[in-house]
Amino acid sequence: MRLSVLISVIKFGRHSNQHDNGQNMRTTNLLGALAQLATDQQLKAIEEDCGLNPTEAAALVSIGVAPGQQIDFLQQAINRSHSASVRLVDKLAAQGLVVRDQATDGRAVALHLSAKGTKKSKEVLRARNRALEVFIQFLTSQEREALDSMLAKLLAASVMSERHAYQMCRLCDGDACDVCPVEETFLTEE
Repeated sequence: MRLSVLISVIKFGRHSNQHDNGQNMRTTNLLGALAQLATDQQLKAIEEDCGLNPTEAAALVSIGVAPGQQIDFLQQAINRSHSASVRLVDKLAAQGLVVRDQATDGRAVALHLSAKGTKKSKEVLRARNRALEVFIQFLTSQEREALDSMLAKLLAASVMSERHAYQMCRLCDGDACDVCPVEETFLTEE
């Protein structure tokens, strides 16, 4: 069942598993607490290690994963207005992190990371990974495999649109997954 369907079922009170005696509530509460803590820890690590705010970090990683994309792609990934995205690119370009090239259509600009931007993007991913490794370091290899499978299933079920997929993966390490569940789901639905 798609996450959007699940949300509307829960939102309108037609929860299909009413015999769970609070287990579902506990699971969602634990997931929410862990998700918030993981978000806080990775963003803190990125800011402390790299000196970037979450939007700047997401922009660098997104451009690094999909070089040559236009501002519209970035706008979708960071969920900002066109003008805010342009201002962010201006700022990153002024810092020597992003380079604008002529796009293939000749009307827009293609975004690329400079060597300095590539280095900074890798720093972001290292900081993020260090912060998140804390949460899985005590799991056995079997537990990690089970968690990996569950996370992939949850992510795949959560993709609602191309734009949403970009937003979900805005801080993902493109090299970490042999098969990206978000991309695989999105490509299958096209």
